[in-house]
Amino acid sequence: MWSLGMSEVRVSMWEHVDVEIDELSALHGLVSTAWRKPLFSLACNRRSFARGYCGAASVAFAFHKLLGKNLPSSDESELVELHADLKASFVEASRADLFSRKPWCWGLGVPDVIGLTGGLLKSHGVPESQAVLRAKLLFKP
Repeated sequence: MWSLGMSEVRVSMWEHVDVEIDELSALHGLVSTAWRKPLFSLACNRRSFARGYCGAASVAFAFHKLLGKNLPSSDESELVELHADLKASFVEASRADLFSRKPWCWGLGVPDVIGLTGGLLKSHGVPESQAVLRAKLLFKP
């Protein structure tokens, strides 16, 4: 999460201990440049649980930063429950729509949407042997 400081962009993260975060420095630098700030500062809290629930962890972190909710403790069960709730609400919302939303990358003319999505899923902990299959399921009508 990025926020604007007096002289820098403040970057806050809540990430698993096994995930490399240095690769994001270029992105933080671009955000700093866009906001006309010469520097960025990074604060990253690390968690040692729920490696496979990065999406739920991201939502929990946003709830924490924006709504003042507590972060899940050192127990994976809270993120598993949040993951199930988010999945159920997504299914309910997608069934309620009268039209089908398409992923942002389709509008960019990217020819290999399945490959792009599979790569994204792999970078978030989905096993390589399952990434393409899960990507295909995401785009199944």
